[in-house]
Amino acid sequence: MENKPTLQKTERILRKRDMVVLLATALVFDLMSLVPGENVIVSVFGQTVIPFIFSRYGINIFSFKRFVPYFVAFVVEMVPGASILPAFTLETVVIIYLSRKQLR
Repeated sequence: MENKPTLQKTERILRKRDMVVLLATALVFDLMSLVPGENVIVSVFGQTVIPFIFSRYGINIFSFKRFVPYFVAFVVEMVPGASILPAFTLETVVIIYLSRKQLR
């Protein structure tokens, strides 16, 4: 029997440039969510885009520890009065921190 090589996607530590792109994207979504009436649309769109960007950099945010801040930020952004909080930015910072801590 042959041993077939397994394709396993490995996560990598984010570079500073990658972190700047992620944080800038999160800040843009936070600023856009301040517009009254559009915060729900921005919340759904932002919570779709941010995981995609993380996955492009090789970070899976759907592991349990990373999914919790993602889900909390989504709920906070959906609540009309609480959407003023910078949930996208905090979510991104926490996920970056958790991924760097796990990979060290």
